[in-house]
Amino acid sequence: MGSLVQPIAGNQSFTNVANLAGQLTNLDVSSASASNLQVNNLRVDNQLQAGTFFDNQWVENVVVGYAPLGFANLVIGGVVNLNRVPGVPAALNAADPNLLLLPDGAMISGVTLSNNGTALAPGGADTVQVDTGVPAFPAAAGALSLVAATAASVVNGANGAAVGQGLLTAQPLLGTAAVDPAAVVLQTTVPSSVTVTKAGGANTGGDLRVAVHFVLPIIG
Repeated sequence: MGSLVQPIAGNQSFTNVANLAGQLTNLDVSSASASNLQVNNLRVDNQLQAGTFFDNQWVENVVVGYAPLGFANLVIGGVVNLNRVPGVPAALNAADPNLLLLPDGAMISGVTLSNNGTALAPGGADTVQVDTGVPAFPAAAGALSLVAATAASVVNGANGAAVGQGLLTAQPLLGTAAVDPAAVVLQTTVPSSVTVTKAGGANTGGDLRVAVHFVLPIIG
């Protein structure tokens, strides 16, 4: 069959259509293939399969954590657990609804840091590092390193600080500076908090926003 142009009255069924112009209210197909497909808005309710590492196996996610109140006065070696929302006190226990937790099995692909609109006050060796691990109260640095000690001046940059995901090589790498991020697979084994350690210098102001990118296996 050749081209079809709306309006099409009622419900129509065709074995083969070469070209269809106009808007369809509902299109139900059991299988479809296309060499070139342009879509303005695409909603996927179950699985999106593609010829990539994520094909039929993974769901990509990003969670954002915020430093708790008091972060600006953190001393050298001080550690905080990140919260799910900004501007609230540090969580007191693992059941606190504000505590940011990564799910069991999260395979972390990258992390970005920014000052959340309030610049860190860099001076001397001011640095922060990001880790993840079993939640601890009081907070203790997680066992899994995500971002090695990074200068506050980098976090304050226009694009913040970025690790992993094949981003700029001038940025700190995922895990440690000596490891190629493309070869690193970091995976949680329990629900894990995300911690920030004041690795050097002394904060005199500022805030922190941390986005963690990860994938999860699709179960079932």
